[in-house]
Amino acid sequence: MWLAAGIVTGGMAVAIIQTVSPTAPSKVAAEGEAGPHAAAAPAPPAAEVAPAPDPSDPTVARARAIETLRAMLPSPSARLVRQAAMALARTGDAAALDRLAGILAEEQSAIARLEVAYALARGGDARGRDALVAGLRAERRDVRADAARYLAVLGDDAGVSTLDSLLGLSQHRLGAAEALARLGHAKALAVLDAAVASPKTTREDRLRALVALGRAGRADVAPALREVLDDGQFNVGAAEALARLGDRAAEPRLLDQLEVPSLQVGAALGLRRLDPQLDPSRYLPALVAQLDLDKDTARVSAAEAILVLTGPPEIAERD
Repeated sequence: MWLAAGIVTGGMAVAIIQTVSPTAPSKVAAEGEAGPHAAAAPAPPAAEVAPAPDPSDPTVARARAIETLRAMLPSPSARLVRQAAMALARTGDAAALDRLAGILAEEQSAIARLEVAYALARGGDARGRDALVAGLRAERRDVRADAARYLAVLGDDAGVSTLDSLLGLSQHRLGAAEALARLGHAKALAVLDAAVASPKTTREDRLRALVALGRAGRADVAPALREVLDDGQFNVGAAEALARLGDRAAEPRLLDQLEVPSLQVGAALGLRRLDPQLDPSRYLPALVAQLDLDKDTARVSAAEAILVLTGPPEIAERD
């Protein structure tokens, strides 16, 4: 009996020992046995980070500009939609042209309709030219005059007779001559030459006439236009006219204007006219950065300037 009791007691002790101290090492024991100098598990490979798009790349900048303008088309702001659609329509973008056609159909102001119609026509949409030609039959003289001017800017002579009739009216003579000069109209060029030469002409009208002659391709006025480049009021027009003449003296002023949102599009057009094969990469980063500004008008002008700088040379044929 004592022997049996000892065997039972011994078996229970073994069972207790096995329960408290299992034969397989615990996690703590295994780590202890590995020691402090055990090799760490290899780290997973770092995920590759894609390089940021290069804002000086014309393809990247153009895509950002188009994306920015398209994102504005559903805006509840009618003003913003109009501005974005007019800018994007330069590229012949179908969505922008359709949006402008819708605005044209709803616009109540005759003068505002002409502005939209011009943007449509500039983008290659016949609905725009049709609306401008219809404007030539308006009852109001100012509407007829604006329609004729827009057509002249497009290189269309449909409004010549309207503008020609305005040359006989003193309050409209200079404006009509400015538009007709683009078409090489002999009488208009004579009116501008007379305005430049007459001592009775105000300084403002003389400078307007010089700019109009430069826009018309008259290289003989280039020296006088260069003198205007330092004029705080008229240097924008002078730089534009000199750019049309291919005069590099305009370039420094155009670069200054490229930094001013309200002047950026005109400056971009001037730079393209100076060099149709222009490499725009050095101008693009600053413009791309403006696409992230809070001010919508600045974003639109920067986007449109990018489209002009990165588009085909013929994009600079129209204002």
